[in-house]
Amino acid sequence: MKVLAGYHESAPSSNDTKIANEFFRLANETRGSSQGNSVRYSWQQANIAYESSGKWIVLGYKTNRMEYYRLPGFPGSFEASPSSKTVYRYTSKNINGTGATSRAASFINREIPYEIKVSEDTLDLDTAVLGDSCHVASLDDDAQAKIINLRENKLDSIALEDAQNNNAVIIENLGIDSNLSNAIINNYALLETEIKEDGSDGEENNIGVVSTYQQQYRGIPLEDNFFTVCSDSDGVFSVIDRWSEISEIDSSQIIEPITIRKAEEILDSKLNFKAPEIDSCEYVYKKTENGTYRLSVKLVSENNQQYYVDAVSGDLETLEIE
Repeated sequence: MKVLAGYHESAPSSNDTKIANEFFRLANETRGSSQGNSVRYSWQQANIAYESSGKWIVLGYKTNRMEYYRLPGFPGSFEASPSSKTVYRYTSKNINGTGATSRAASFINREIPYEIKVSEDTLDLDTAVLGDSCHVASLDDDAQAKIINLRENKLDSIALEDAQNNNAVIIENLGIDSNLSNAIINNYALLETEIKEDGSDGEENNIGVVSTYQQQYRGIPLEDNFFTVCSDSDGVFSVIDRWSEISEIDSSQIIEPITIRKAEEILDSKLNFKAPEIDSCEYVYKKTENGTYRLSVKLVSENNQQYYVDAVSGDLETLEIE
């Protein structure tokens, strides 16, 4: 086995198929002389694109291109051995994000809008600012959403502050800093850790930072509506554009939402089996099929099953694990 990709926390349930599809697209992406991206990079970016920035993990070597996915018949040997037996662990962790729930707490007992409408398009970006090596692709769940790859990220060490500064500078250069000024910001450190032969951890290096700007209203996040910049020691290597501006808030739909406690009671009453232990609850604006966002209570169980209780009707929606 040359490389292993998975999760060090519970795996995402609602976006698992989309993450897998994006992983294989990135792993097989050919442009110019490129023969695809590494498993490490492809798994990392596929998870970031679907809001699983802090869960993914990759174990592998980094010599002799051991971390590259190979289809049958693809050039290159399946039997090659790494020139170094050192295994590395690649993960990320939230380093100084602002939680949506804490910011929403002061608003949620007041009257707030049930439904929010957003612009039809994501941010209009001048990719020339990013350089001439950009490759733009649409994401599986939204044709307007874009993942822009410049290159694979490097594995050289970089100070957290320097990588965060790289992200802030490119936001300013793109001219979208004012658009993102009220976003909920989460920064994730990209980490490389040597695994010693006895299984203990060796040196841990910070190799980059992922900055995600989450669209929100009064501290309540609009799910699947965010903008992400990823930087390493050489600057920005990837951008993900899922950001749409809030275009309309219907004052006739101002409501007093059901409480989180009430949402838990609804979940208990509507399931045909014993309700699972709930790990987390929060208010979110959930995207509907017509592109608007409606207020719900999101409940995530200990096995990562996700439930949404509509903040007005109390209707229960379960996102099935595929």
